[in-house]
Amino acid sequence: MRRRPNLRHVVWWILRIINLSLLVTIAGTAGLLLGTYAGIAQIIPNARDLAGIRPGQSSRVLSSDGKLLGQIATEHRQFVQLETIPEALPQAFVSIEDHDFYQHLGVDPRGIIRGVLYGRGTSTITQQLVRNVYLTPARTLSRKLSELVLAVQLERAYTKPEIMELYLNQIYFGEGAYGVQVASKTYFGKDVSELSLAECALLAGLPKRPEHYSPFEDQQRSIDRRNLVLSMMAEQGLITADEAGEAREAPLELVDEKKPLGLEAYRAPYFTNYVLREVSRLYGADTLYRGGLTIQTTLNLEMQEAAEEAVKWGMEDVKRRRFSCGHIALVALDQRTGAIKAMVGDLDYEQNQYNLAVQGGRQAGSAFKPFVYTAALEAGYTPDTLVDDSPVTYESVVGEPYTPRNYDGEFHGVVPFRMALARSFNIAAVKVGDEVGMTAVIDVARRMGIYHPMDPYLSLAIGSCDVAPLEMAAAYAVFATRGLRTEPFGIRSIRDATGRTIFEHRAVTWRALNERVAEQMRGMLSAVTRSPGTGWYVGSALNFPTAGKTGTSNEYKDAWFVGYTDALVAAVWMGNEPPAPTAPPGREKGISGATIPAPVWVQFMKKAHPIATAAQESEGQLRVVHIRATGRGGTEAPEAPDDSLPSETAGPSAEVPAMATKRICPSSAMLAGPHCPRAVQVTYDLESGGQPPTATCDMHTFAPEVQPEGPAPVEPPEPPVDERVTLPICAISEKIATARCPLVVNRTFKNASAAPTENCERHMRSSLGP
Repeated sequence: MRRRPNLRHVVWWILRIINLSLLVTIAGTAGLLLGTYAGIAQIIPNARDLAGIRPGQSSRVLSSDGKLLGQIATEHRQFVQLETIPEALPQAFVSIEDHDFYQHLGVDPRGIIRGVLYGRGTSTITQQLVRNVYLTPARTLSRKLSELVLAVQLERAYTKPEIMELYLNQIYFGEGAYGVQVASKTYFGKDVSELSLAECALLAGLPKRPEHYSPFEDQQRSIDRRNLVLSMMAEQGLITADEAGEAREAPLELVDEKKPLGLEAYRAPYFTNYVLREVSRLYGADTLYRGGLTIQTTLNLEMQEAAEEAVKWGMEDVKRRRFSCGHIALVALDQRTGAIKAMVGDLDYEQNQYNLAVQGGRQAGSAFKPFVYTAALEAGYTPDTLVDDSPVTYESVVGEPYTPRNYDGEFHGVVPFRMALARSFNIAAVKVGDEVGMTAVIDVARRMGIYHPMDPYLSLAIGSCDVAPLEMAAAYAVFATRGLRTEPFGIRSIRDATGRTIFEHRAVTWRALNERVAEQMRGMLSAVTRSPGTGWYVGSALNFPTAGKTGTSNEYKDAWFVGYTDALVAAVWMGNEPPAPTAPPGREKGISGATIPAPVWVQFMKKAHPIATAAQESEGQLRVVHIRATGRGGTEAPEAPDDSLPSETAGPSAEVPAMATKRICPSSAMLAGPHCPRAVQVTYDLESGGQPPTATCDMHTFAPEVQPEGPAPVEPPEPPVDERVTLPICAISEKIATARCPLVVNRTFKNASAAPTENCERHMRSSLGP
């Protein structure tokens, strides 16, 4: 009979196995910690040299020709001694961030245990300093172990007051401010030594989530965070309950002017700030302020100066004519590429940092009408189709009947589309919109780049929707390029501190309008500036071809001129913020698109157009990537090169008026020859007496003799372009990203067939950002 095992013997073996397992685990953990310690401990300086902790490198913003627009100060920091900092400030940080700061040795074991058990442990002030100075923000086990070891070493190298001093000068407070001195000036406009208890508590509450708790973003949320810090200080006995209660009642007294993203010196501030916000969105604020980036932009400083001078001239004219108008914006694009060449968000950046060129939106007025007539041309009408500009009233299912009225209060009878647009007849535009359907009008506007919400009401035909100047300029660029659309952009490339290119813009162009329709609209918009009507002044004041449209909203609250030359497209807006009539006291009429915006546009183009033309001549032939063309409603159309895209057949009534399009050398104004460095397409309206030249350019020849007269020889085909296509893609919808998509990635496809063709519509109704 087999003897049963002794219970005591079994228990002894179990305990022995457990002990061995624990010894192995402890030895392994100790070995890992010792290895990590040995590999990292050398990083901490042995000497007590506080200069060993160095700030990051500054980032620079450059114009298109390499001139400095702005320099982000090295983390925008000013080092101050602990003795000059109010005692309440380090106390506030200790209470909210690390109440055992003066007791622990760099790490808080209880915080580590909470992190292991619940996944929400806290870091000590020493750990936060280590993380900011020595480590990357990556959330990995090795980084966390490194952080713990370095924190212990830092405690051995420095005293608690020294660590606190380093921490207060290193930590990020949002708005580009690193350190308490710059944060104090950024938020309160005073030296750190002058801070009150309430202000110290507010600053101490920011580093956890700087942008979230910023008083510039949400004052109530910032006050709630401040009061929490005060309560923690009172609870830990750092201040009395009475002091905490008094500080809670203190009003929030911020600086009058919010400084732009830590800029130390800058030119073209609206554009520079627009670019910096985009970089911050792409790579984060930490990389922007500490990464030593070189940001090459599209801005042309000469055109920018012309824009600023034109805007200033316009506001002086406002004062001279005693209009009640306080704001103005201008933006200009290279219509071929979408590159932003000039941007003015308002008259004075120090007075108003809100960029009216890109932020928010204002009613488009009659500047929206070209989209209505474009929809009509797509439906089979022609510029010579007649419309009856006579009284009409539309019944409404909800609300009052709608009765459109003309600007001059008159009725003009039967007129062709061309005249109705040139003279900006409201009733005619509403009738055309009603005939083709407002859904079709919205579809056209969307394809051309209008992102703001549009409701299918008849009043939309005369511009009852909100738009931004950058939107309008980009949409009119589609007319200028004969139906091709390119998204506007301000950043050409970004290089990191080592000189490596981490971002490079690649122009992507696709067809938004049928070429025949776009050509017809070019003729109609050209007639606006060269025939009697609201835009006649523009054509008469300039000695080069122009096209565009004025716009005026109800009660003269908004006034526009949007137009283009063969080299540049620009939009000018004027009005009040918040919206209010621009008529002076005692007068009924305010600023219209023709009174001041059109002359401002002329003042700008007088200087900017020759600069843009010369720049394009020096750049030579532009090479862009084309993706699959889209027809009406975004449906796919056959792929084709730029100059052979098929035209849609609009029906038997879609006749094109008598026009002739020729390739012209801009230097000689003659037909372009085979050796001309640049040629532009010029359309001549034969019905209006326009006649193209018949002689070929004799300025650009290899031989002295004049080239024979006749049509320009066909240029040899361009070399094949890289078939790969890089597009901005919305990471949420996987469609072509728009300006409203919150998360955008640049994705490369092997060819155009593999690329998406539809724009993201999921974020159409979000508000526009910088």
